[in-house]
Amino acid sequence: MMLKINIVDSILDITQMDTQVDRTKIEMSEELLQSILSASGDAIVVTDIEGKVLLTNISVEKLFGTKQKDLIGKSIEKFFPKSKQSEFSLLLKDFAKNPNAPAKNIDLSAANTDSYEFPMRATISSFNTKEGLRFLNIFRDLSALKNMEVENKKLTIELNQANSLLVNLTNLDQHTQVLNRAGLEQVLAHELNIARREATPLVAALLDLDNFKSLNDNVGHAMGDLAIKGIVERLQSLLRPCDYLGRVGGDSFLVLLPYTELAEGTQITERIREKIAESPLPIAFEDVKLTVSAGIVSLPTDICSLEEVLMLTKIALKVSKAAGKNRVSVSDQHINKNEPTIENDIHKILEAGVGFRTVCHPIYALKNLELKGYELLTRGPSGPLELPNDLFRISRDKEILTVVDLNCLKNCIAQCNTLEDNVRIHVNLFPSTLIDIPAKQLRSLFNAAQKKGQQFCIELSEQQFIAEPSYLQKHVQYLKSTGILIAVDDVGFGRSSLEALILLEPDIIKVDTKYVIGVADDLYKAKALSRLLKIAEALSAELVAEGIENEADLKALLDLGVTYGQGMLWGKPA
Repeated sequence: MMLKINIVDSILDITQMDTQVDRTKIEMSEELLQSILSASGDAIVVTDIEGKVLLTNISVEKLFGTKQKDLIGKSIEKFFPKSKQSEFSLLLKDFAKNPNAPAKNIDLSAANTDSYEFPMRATISSFNTKEGLRFLNIFRDLSALKNMEVENKKLTIELNQANSLLVNLTNLDQHTQVLNRAGLEQVLAHELNIARREATPLVAALLDLDNFKSLNDNVGHAMGDLAIKGIVERLQSLLRPCDYLGRVGGDSFLVLLPYTELAEGTQITERIREKIAESPLPIAFEDVKLTVSAGIVSLPTDICSLEEVLMLTKIALKVSKAAGKNRVSVSDQHINKNEPTIENDIHKILEAGVGFRTVCHPIYALKNLELKGYELLTRGPSGPLELPNDLFRISRDKEILTVVDLNCLKNCIAQCNTLEDNVRIHVNLFPSTLIDIPAKQLRSLFNAAQKKGQQFCIELSEQQFIAEPSYLQKHVQYLKSTGILIAVDDVGFGRSSLEALILLEPDIIKVDTKYVIGVADDLYKAKALSRLLKIAEALSAELVAEGIENEADLKALLDLGVTYGQGMLWGKPA
């Protein structure tokens, strides 16, 4: 009887069944013992110290294909291939030397009556009886688990291949297999971090094929595509292993040269120009001579975007094109920064914002006029760029809006250390800039400037959205996840406004001034504001009224329940 109870104890321990049982009170019959053994889905075999089978359960028949009665008295080695039999016997003998040791798990091969080998896990424990030491062996077929592991490895390989393909699709130009804009953004961020950390130079060169449109017109776009591939092959053969090549337009390429002084970068670019000019491409049964113009610049380490790099290099490229093409121009050598031109004024923005200033417009809690925060605004240098509308209109015309907007943002952030702790700071950003600049790089601009308790809010003007703003969702969600608040500015009350608010889920809704000015005397504006307050409440967003100019409108806004506001009532931005 003691033998049977000890077997049950061992089975309960190993299979982790409920052990909250007073085993001393168990009265076990042969039939009950066999029922317990049979209830296990695993094969159970009890042997003596020599490995002779004393007891089994029905699962042994299913696993090994041998009747229980035919196994009693046989050696447990019968369950294993000949090559493994002695191995298991040695395991039992080793285990017998320390019978009080905890159960052991051993993975090995087993065989059934058809000599089919399969992977198996054996859990071995020992117990003492009146007749001597006994072993409890619990066997589990691992075939399904091993097959699953194989399948998982296969799926992992396929997933890695798919991810690699996705990375290529995302970061490589599919026609030439060099970096595209997204790929260039990544390597630029990486190399700029190194340049800042190690104080090493980084040079960029913008290459543009001369008269390529006429080549396409003469030989066709298919042949033009072949010419582009031929140019790419030559560029790659002329660059160093550490250099980067990317395609930024149909026949325009950007080269990044790490650890390179401007003079050395100019030599490399000049060698590229010469080799392309002296090596015609065989196209459409004739050799076609192509030339390239280039603009090169040593990059300042405070830039953070590809758009800024392109703007700097385009200035020099423009000089090369104007001077007759097929030449290399260095940016700093061809810019008279004292000359009063739009390009030079914008160039000053990239050099610590010379001539540009930041003004603050307070935001108040309307009930007690407690300061809530500031909206920071940029004013240009005296002249055609002073007013924001003119600055951004001209920047858009010059195709440098993103660069100007980004540097206005930098100037605003730089002013944060002059403001109080524990205030909210609103900065404006064009939706197009949010798309052009990687969100992580945008976020990094705020990190160093933030003082104790300050919180940043990026304002996106509804008037600048292109169609429905779903294209902004991913960028907005990332910034919000890092603790930056998002405000939708200049909100009206049409269908597009509601779509923008639902899609972007802003933290703050700023009401367009045309719905605030004169609200005290305009029932329509009051009703519209009342409806928007309900929408803001449903979105858990704050409502800020812009354009408060007199006490009557302030009282009307308070009566409606508007919490925050700003406007000329408290003075001009300063």
